[in-house]
Amino acid sequence: MASRMETELGMTPDLVEALAAPERVRTQLRDQGLRPFRRLVLSGCGSSYFAAHLAATQLEAQGFPVGCHEAGDLLTEAVPLSSEDLLVLLSQSGETKTVLELMRRRQRQGDQMVLITGHPESEAAGLADVVIGSGFTQDQSLCHTVSVMVLGLLALEVAASSDRRRGTSGRVVQPERVRLAEYLRALYARRKEIEGWIAWGEVSHALLLAAKGVWPVAEEGSLKLAEATYLPALAVPFETFFHGYIPLTNPRTAVVALLSPRSDERRAAEFELVRRTVGFQGKVVDKEAVGLGTDSQAEILFPWLGLYAMHLITLGAANQRRTNPDLLRREDPTYMTARQLHR
Repeated sequence: MASRMETELGMTPDLVEALAAPERVRTQLRDQGLRPFRRLVLSGCGSSYFAAHLAATQLEAQGFPVGCHEAGDLLTEAVPLSSEDLLVLLSQSGETKTVLELMRRRQRQGDQMVLITGHPESEAAGLADVVIGSGFTQDQSLCHTVSVMVLGLLALEVAASSDRRRGTSGRVVQPERVRLAEYLRALYARRKEIEGWIAWGEVSHALLLAAKGVWPVAEEGSLKLAEATYLPALAVPFETFFHGYIPLTNPRTAVVALLSPRSDERRAAEFELVRRTVGFQGKVVDKEAVGLGTDSQAEILFPWLGLYAMHLITLGAANQRRTNPDLLRREDPTYMTARQLHR
């Protein structure tokens, strides 16, 4: 019987394709009459933060004025906000404790806020100036995968719509949703093959390597592996791996390297040499691995396909290790109590 995580991953392509008509986002932003802003600041917690970070990474690469910080850092004012910033918060549930505390504080200070959520009726929605619903409300699996993809893509749409609304000459280039959905369906059809990339039953710990353009994918991937399989998993910058993390590897280590279309082919060759020398299990996830080939939008599409591939890798790891990716140890009273201490 398929896990709820597997079922929801199967739903992702259709939900992504449903985002192909962005008029709703543009209309909502226009109708609320938001003040002109100097910079977009994206924020969230956990997987929602990684979704925000991935969107911010793509915006930054295009020269869009953007910042991205965990909600906790903004709440403690470790990172200052300006009155000219537009704060965009990602929260699938709309009930995350830290996000709510941050929104209450920023509301008292008169800041304008946009919330992207799966639950427009949530408490956070009542604090936002604009609420963008993701269209996905089920969340049957606690190992959130659908929401990461959808919330991140909607964050790009908010930036694109806001950019045009301000009348600037810049244009945000986004993944073509229909094309992205087609690639996602093809990857989902290969999920058994992807499960076989690593023999997870023999693994004691995992490292996920990535450079800046896909770094949030490694962060999210390490979180998902830890949540769904209880394996120690760590995201490591690709270059840093060669300068200090090789001693952490052995034949029971799984190392997944995310290499964007811009990556030097020599890096993949160097990685393979290290893998053979140490004997760890390794997999390079590049544009060929996700089926992109020579697509003209490869650079824009790859991070989202890499994200989906990491979720499928996690599903495969959970299947092999016979852990339930839907519960995240919620069935254990100790872990459930610990989690309730901080929502």
